[in-house]
Amino acid sequence: MCRTVSLNCHKNTKFFRRNNNRCDTQVAPYEANTKSEMQAKILNRKPILIKTKQIIEPTLFETIKIENGKIYNLEYHQARVNSAYKEFFKIEPKLNLKETLSSHPTDNLYRAKIVYDINGLVSKDYYIYKQKRISTLLLVEIPNINYKFKYFNRDFLTPLQKQQADEFIITQNGYLRDTTIANIALLHTKSQKWHTPKTPLLQGTTLNRYLDNKELIKTDVHYKDLKNYSKIALLNAMINRVELNISFLPQEALAPNK
Repeated sequence: MCRTVSLNCHKNTKFFRRNNNRCDTQVAPYEANTKSEMQAKILNRKPILIKTKQIIEPTLFETIKIENGKIYNLEYHQARVNSAYKEFFKIEPKLNLKETLSSHPTDNLYRAKIVYDINGLVSKDYYIYKQKRISTLLLVEIPNINYKFKYFNRDFLTPLQKQQADEFIITQNGYLRDTTIANIALLHTKSQKWHTPKTPLLQGTTLNRYLDNKELIKTDVHYKDLKNYSKIALLNAMINRVELNISFLPQEALAPNK
C-alpha cells in the first residue's frame, strides 16, 4: 500500500535520511533561484578517501520540482523511471508520474518526492523547498559506490557528515563524478566551454536536458585539472543550474597550466 503525505517542512539537513516521519528538505536563509552565481572555495587539493559501505535495495525515488502548480520536466523524470523499470527491475514500467502527480500543491515552490519499487508507487511527499547555500566544497574519493539508479537508501553518504564543508565533490580514481546533491559542469578557463564528467554517478534529468541542447561537452576531468577551470555549475531538478566561481584556499592554490 502506498503512502501519500503532503508536508510543509523546514529542517536543516545535508543528507537524505530514511525516516517515515521525516522533513528532509535542504534549506538555506534565502529563496531558491534557478539561475544564480556565487563564490565557492575548494578546501583541499587532493581528495580525502572516504570509507563507506553501500547496500543496494530495490527501492528508488524521483525528485520533481513543482512551482505555483507547474510541474517541471516531467518527461525527463518519466524517461528515467521507465529506464529504471527496464534495466533495474527488468519489467515494463508500473509508475505513471503524470497520474501520480494529478493532485499536487499549487502554491509556493515544492520538492515532490516519489518513492517507488517493482510494484509501483510506495509513497508521495511534498516539501516546501529552500535552496542550500554553498560556499565551501570538499573533494572526497569514494571509490566503490554505484549510483546508476536513484536509490532510496543513501546511507553510504553518512560518513560525510564528519567532514566540514557545505558540499562535496565526489571523485573515483581521481576523476570527478558528481556532488551529493547534483551533477556538475565546469567552465574551462581558456576555451570558455562547459565540460561535464563523462561518467557521472547518476545520469540526472537536468544534466540530460543540457546535453540534449548541446550545451555541455562530456570529458574526463581529473581533480588535478581543476586549476584549468574557473566555475562549477551544480545541476539538479530543483535548482536547475547554479554557477559558482571556484577558487582554492591560499595554501591549496594551484597554478594554471601555461
